[in-house]
Amino acid sequence: ADYLMKCHPDPTLIVAQIGNPATEHKEWMRAEEIDLRDLDRKTILLNKGVDAAQDIAAEMSAALAAFSIVARGDQSYYLNLVDKAKSLYDFAVKSPGEYDTNDHMKSVQNHYKSLSALDELVWAEIWIFIATSEQAYLESAINNINSNRELKFEIPEEFSYDDKSAGI
Repeated sequence: ADYLMKCHPDPTLIVAQIGNPATEHKEWMRAEEIDLRDLDRKTILLNKGVDAAQDIAAEMSAALAAFSIVARGDQSYYLNLVDKAKSLYDFAVKSPGEYDTNDHMKSVQNHYKSLSALDELVWAEIWIFIATSEQAYLESAINNINSNRELKFEIPEEFSYDDKSAGI
């Protein structure tokens, strides 16, 4: 959770990727043992309202909202997690589209391609609702499900990084 919060240093920015999947997927060892000097480890940032980022920002939002439930015993930390989750949700709403469609995110297309962003948005709405009991998030989730034939009618085959419909 701390790592994800650091990847959203302000409301207009997220760190979407560090490194290069094409080169790093060739290294099958513990991260601590990889010789990073030989790898191209760029940091790729996405900007709110400029870059397509609905899926990645919503996924980060859902994770922080879910973790906030575990952290309720520490009110300050809980509130910080919820605030970041809401900020990332807002980022997602204002940055429609799949993150891998951005020109500067082409390196993920052969590794972590995104087929849809709406399921991650609904996933975030549900987790924020569970964490906060704020009805607006539940209502938005229901509206998004009802407006999307796949989410409403198709029976999910799996739960994966790219398909949250089974969880929804």
